Amino acid sequence: MKKIIILTFSIFLISIVGAGCSTIPINTVECLTLGQEWKYKTREGEEGSRLVVIDSFINKKQKIIYIIRITGIDIKSPYFKNYYPDGVPYIMISEAGLHASLTEFVGKSQWNQYYDEYFARWKKEFPNKSIENGTVKGYLNTLEEVLNINLGA
Repeated sequence: MKKIIILTFSIFLISIVGAGCSTIPINTVECLTLGQEWKYKTREGEEGSRLVVIDSFINKKQKIIYIIRITGIDIKSPYFKNYYPDGVPYIMISEAGLHASLTEFVGKSQWNQYYDEYFARWKKEFPNKSIENGTVKGYLNTLEEVLNINLGA
């Protein structure tokens, strides 16, 4: 009987994590699910930017990691389009970092990853690039800084 209870509880936990649900409610939305579009703490001048939750998984450290798509940003570097030709970055971010970034639930996104050639390229080229507990805003600031480094000769 004890084994059945433990097995049932384990299946319940796996189903919650597998669905991408979070235990931290945000603006009455109790579960982060794939396809959700959110407003987040943006950089100045990018208030119209939005993010979409694309995927989630559990990493080797047993932490939930989300893959997100960020639209409406303004990276002022000529090299940005080399990495993101459509001007839309995709990043992996920890659950804590994502929750620290989100401000308002917008709704279900119409974007479809199966028809986005740029996302397929990113997924192939950058499969293990993630940030631990950083925010979306912090990631974008760092990305712009790195792209604008002038090493000289």
